[in-house]
This record gives sequence, C-alpha cells and structure tokens, in this order.
Amino acid sequence: NEYKDINICFILSAFSQIGNCFADNFLENNEAEKARIDILQKIKKLKKCKITLKPRDGSFIINNKKNFYNKFKILENKTRMYEIFGNHDIVIFERLSLGIAESIHLNQPTIFYYPKYLYKQKNKKYNELLTCLKKSSIYFDDKKKIYELLKSKKNIFQWWNEKKNQKNRKIFIKK
Repeated sequence: NEYKDINICFILSAFSQIGNCFADNFLENNEAEKARIDILQKIKKLKKCKITLKPRDGSFIINNKKNFYNKFKILENKTRMYEIFGNHDIVIFERLSLGIAESIHLNQPTIFYYPKYLYKQKNKKYNELLTCLKKSSIYFDDKKKIYELLKSKKNIFQWWNEKKNQKNRKIFIKK
C-alpha cells in the first residue's frame, strides 16, 4: 500500500537574541534552534514528507544556517494560522502556544515537540497541560517518536482519530 505524501507545517518560535534577553535565555534559544534543525533534518529524510516552515520575527538566530532553511518552503512571517489550518496534514509546534488549542479545537492533526533535555517545566498548571497533551499523543519530547509516527504505515488520520486520543483532547480543551 502506497500512502500519499504528508504535508507538514512546522510552526517556528521566535527567539530573542543577545542584547534582547539574558545570556542564559540566549544560550537556551540557541540550543532550541539546534534541536529544531536536528528534527527537521530527521524528518526531511522521509521522502513522503513535504515540510513548510511558518516563521515569526526572530525565528532564525544561528547565522550560518540560512542555506539549510532555504531547502524548505518558507511562508511569510505574517501568514495567519487560519491559512494553515486545513491546508496541511499535520502541524508541528515547538513551543506551548494557544495555536495548539486552536488546532485541536479545529481537529487539525497536531504535534507539540518539546525536547525533554532542553526544558524543565516548574509551573504546575503547565505540567498538567503537558501531561494531558502526552495522553492525547500530541506532546512528544523525543524526535525519534515523531519520526516513527511519520514513517509508520499508520495514516496520520488514523493516529489522530484513535478513540483514546480524541477523549484526551476533549479533556485538554476543557482545561
């Protein structure tokens, strides 16, 4: 069985640069961008995946990576989320945002990638949300698991519409 290409929109975070943030935040942002590049390189190896990047002002802080990013279709910074919903098979977020809840509400297959080695969340409410997203099979802290999902024979819509995932997404939206 041949599956169609998977059209992915990767929602990029805005990163503060040195001078606009504390040095610690800049170092964390630099590591976060490296993690993004790492997962994009891994997903790009899958021939069936077409990746579009949705940047924000400040999405690119590692100066020597322009050629890497140019390998992808890059939307305008001002592209609105309503232009993305329904036009991609899956949307990947790299930071916790309202867009995740909007995607779930609109039944847009969504992944939230938050590498466990980068961040330690201390806020109790955020941890509850992360747990709920993990139970919904939306939150991934390991790029290998995203890669496995995308390369599996399982259709993205089968994964998204599993009863357990649907039930936990409803719980998340209520929170």
